[in-house]
Amino acid sequence: MNRIVFSAAFGLSLPLHLAAQTVQIVTDLPGSFIDITGTGEQLMLADDAVAVRTTTIGNIVYPTGAVVIGNNGGVGFGNVPNENLPPLNEPIPSSSAFGGGQAMLAFWDDIDDKCGDV
Repeated sequence: MNRIVFSAAFGLSLPLHLAAQTVQIVTDLPGSFIDITGTGEQLMLADDAVAVRTTTIGNIVYPTGAVVIGNNGGVGFGNVPNENLPPLNEPIPSSSAFGGGQAMLAFWDDIDDKCGDV
């Protein structure tokens, strides 16, 4: 077993004992990382375009039904007043984003002006 001592600027020293351990990645614990990069559908949206899909999975915050995925970094849920997500920099909430409907706008901006590999 190795022993390392960390010294703080004010004179405290903390001994740390290290032992060789095998690291194992687990996926059966709540909150553990699960790689989903091989799943889903590439939308290949044009600049400022949206794709509409439906879902039967929902909750009180994100209801079932239509899901509008925008190339400009947002997702509209439920019955949005319109399907537009223009590349604007406005305060949230905004009537410009999906007509002011329920949305998640984590990356709302003109992310890619050529295509949208969403």
